[in-house]
Amino acid sequence: MQADEPTDAPATTETIPCPGCDEEIEIDRSAGDSFRCPYCNVSFSLGSGDDDGTTDDGEAERTELERRTDEELDGLRIRQFAAERRAAYRQRSYVIVALGGSAVAAGQLVWMTYQHVRRAGWEWKPIGYVLFAIACAVAAVMLSKQVRAMTRALTASAGATSTSNSDREPDFSTLGDGSDRWQKLNEVR
Repeated sequence: MQADEPTDAPATTETIPCPGCDEEIEIDRSAGDSFRCPYCNVSFSLGSGDDDGTTDDGEAERTELERRTDEELDGLRIRQFAAERRAAYRQRSYVIVALGGSAVAAGQLVWMTYQHVRRAGWEWKPIGYVLFAIACAVAAVMLSKQVRAMTRALTASAGATSTSNSDREPDFSTLGDGSDRWQKLNEVR
């Protein structure tokens, strides 16, 4: 028989997407119903009644793969969120230190102005002190506004991640009264 001649036997190989990785794989139906993907190593089986070619076993393995992936992503999200929060607190701490430094510098410049004017009168030096004290005071006001904005943002992000039902009373309707524990204890005896 030549390869060009068509045969009456039905084709037993077909190309389907893998339920684990969606790569196109070629399967031979005559080999059975259980297959393993060469790309992602997920086992699956094909049933006769499914439209997409997967059975409950294949979907169970796919959901297991998706569950593991979701758990890994949840862990990554938690670590990323924690790192972002630490960075935000660190940045706010730097701004608070700069605010304190500018407030102290403004106070020191005012004190130096007072001492210099008391000893020698108004000259160029105390006028410079006053100008720098004003600049430090303006910087302190701007930095204090920045600290308040950062604190609000941190509080808002903490409220968004936690249950934002803190204003409402807790719902205890889903909790039992404890009588089921006695029943379970009696069943153990």
